[in-house]
Amino acid sequence: MILPRDLEAEGACLSAVLLDPRAIDRLGELPAEAMFSKAHEAILNGMRELGPTLDIVTLSRWLRDRGLLDLAGGSSYLAGLGDCSPSIGNLEAHVKIVAEKYRLRLLVQTCSRIAEDGCGEVPVTAEFIAASENAISAVARGQAEESATLPGPVLTEVFKQ
Repeated sequence: MILPRDLEAEGACLSAVLLDPRAIDRLGELPAEAMFSKAHEAILNGMRELGPTLDIVTLSRWLRDRGLLDLAGGSSYLAGLGDCSPSIGNLEAHVKIVAEKYRLRLLVQTCSRIAEDGCGEVPVTAEFIAASENAISAVARGQAEESATLPGPVLTEVFKQ
């Protein structure tokens, strides 16, 4: 199974921020883990931490100091991001694409866990279904933290009481 993602949109977001570090604010609440690529996640974390001092040299150093430069694709990948130059004016559209793919991944992962738990021991079907609905609703509302509470752990807590 191939999880939803758009690596080009992720790269476009990073490229826009590398070209204009002030654009980091236009990423809004997009969490670094919304990036499917672990390389992009590491790069975005570095960009956010560096803030106004961000450029290809400081980003490369930040990644190197944390042992993440190879994971991020190396200096040549970072240089390529700087050369990519998508329109910074389209940044919000790119962010929306990345965020939507992230929510879809969360939904797929949540449903996969529900299916796995449902194939196991389910002592109280109604409670399992309610917990499953809550987990899916949390993803729909954009509350990934709540969606982490899936039926299996909920039922375990119910029966401990």
